[in-house]
Amino acid sequence: MADPRGPEPAAGRLLELGVVDLALIERVRITFAAGFNVLTGETGAGKSLLIDALGLALGARADPGLVRHGAEAAHVEALFDRLPEPLVCVREVGANGRSIARVDDETMTAGRLATIAGPLVEIHGQRDQGRLLDERWQRELLDGYGGHAAERAAVAAAVAAWRANEASLATTAIEPAELARRIALLEHEAEEIAAVRLVPGEAAAIRARLDASRHVEAIARGSAALAGLLAGDERGPESAPGAREQAALAAAEAAALARLDTRYQPLVERLAGAAAELEDLALEVPSRRDGGARPSRPGRAPGSPLAAVHAGAPLRDGHRGPRRAGRAGRRGGRSAPQPRRGAGAATR
Repeated sequence: MADPRGPEPAAGRLLELGVVDLALIERVRITFAAGFNVLTGETGAGKSLLIDALGLALGARADPGLVRHGAEAAHVEALFDRLPEPLVCVREVGANGRSIARVDDETMTAGRLATIAGPLVEIHGQRDQGRLLDERWQRELLDGYGGHAAERAAVAAAVAAWRANEASLATTAIEPAELARRIALLEHEAEEIAAVRLVPGEAAAIRARLDASRHVEAIARGSAALAGLLAGDERGPESAPGAREQAALAAAEAAALARLDTRYQPLVERLAGAAAELEDLALEVPSRRDGGARPSRPGRAPGSPLAAVHAGAPLRDGHRGPRRAGRAGRRGGRSAPQPRRGAGAATR
């Protein structure tokens, strides 16, 4: 069964223990030999302090009262012969209560230090067994003794799924008042767009007319010239015949020839058709010059509501919608629900 604090590192013995300014100890460094090592001394010599120092190096709770009197901080360093490379665990405890933990010069929390170095050492004392003080290890021992590995895995999977569902639910949760406000705002915008009565393809026609309005003078001159060519120039004492009159004269001449030679009859019909087409063109050019063909629906000039919609936010099929809620409503005399400050970016 896996240790909840992480995978068990490769076993390695304690090589050295260095202690500086810890309680009665001013400075000491102990090198341990392979095999069984024994430390002896009189009562109060500091044997238990070495165990406390080792506990600090393993991530135990730091007590500022252990700092030597007059010193700013206590320093403990433990070197382990851990495979594949040695492990150096350092702990500094300040007199002000601040604690710093490092593993191979990487600063970390005491809990992380305990996860890495704790499994390397078992401390047995007269009144306690160090690892049994860890609540996480206590659960491991109980489940291991009861043979509950399968049940523990099932519960862990269920809890993980529950937490994932809870996190997903939290991302979609929204206050009822905020939800109602957003729904009202979207309904109002939909009403504004529907009131404009957009027609598919109408935006392209509006763009074309807007582009043409930038060249009014050139279009007027060209239309006048085209009308003169089709209908003729009636100004002056000698008016020049237009294409319409020329086609009519050609049709009359062809008809006279057809009475003499039937081979000219098809030309008569074609010239008559051309004359009729030129007649229609001569009538249509002035209407375009004076304002263009009438729109299929009233109120669709560039200044109509469609133009305001076209100037706003993008819509599907190339149309564009109102930039701000309430624009069309104000034009129509209706009041629009106003978004709260800070929510405008989400509703534009």
